[in-house]
Amino acid sequence: MGELAERVNQLKVFVSTPDNGMTAELQGRDQLSVTFQEGLYRRSDEAGLERKIATLANLLWLAHTREYWRIFRDVTGNYLAGSDHSQNSSVGERQQARDSVEAIGVSANGAIKLRSTGLRQWHVSIRGGTLRDLSERDFTASLGEAAQRLLRAHAVKLAKLSYQDRPSYSNTFRVEGA
Repeated sequence: MGELAERVNQLKVFVSTPDNGMTAELQGRDQLSVTFQEGLYRRSDEAGLERKIATLANLLWLAHTREYWRIFRDVTGNYLAGSDHSQNSSVGERQQARDSVEAIGVSANGAIKLRSTGLRQWHVSIRGGTLRDLSERDFTASLGEAAQRLLRAHAVKLAKLSYQDRPSYSNTFRVEGA
């Protein structure tokens, strides 16, 4: 594994909601842990928590992206990486395609569903009664599971997009006598 991949796998970012009610830590590419301010989980309802988690996800991905590009610049020395490429149409088109990738992650118990577009827009659905039925610990484990599934689905879709961007070599070689 190269230095960049190794450092990205070790990347760790930490954020909290503006009211400090929830905090999240993302390690590597998809290991999420979430904590609640004492008593907040039991005082919450599903709709309010959906909004808080969407805000937290947005803040977390912004912090992750900033840290990723910092690491990328440190490793490669390319200090333009991650900046606005609106002048380059092919780079802009690829970025637009990445920003439109939709991914979904659902916890194994079906209680939490996360949906994201380009990891920039987040929608969170919590099944009615979940906060009553799950302990805080079980809820955060389910949330981490849904997030991991979403991030892995997103990575697969990005890989497919990158593969589609590669030039086709099918007509490049011709075998004589075939």
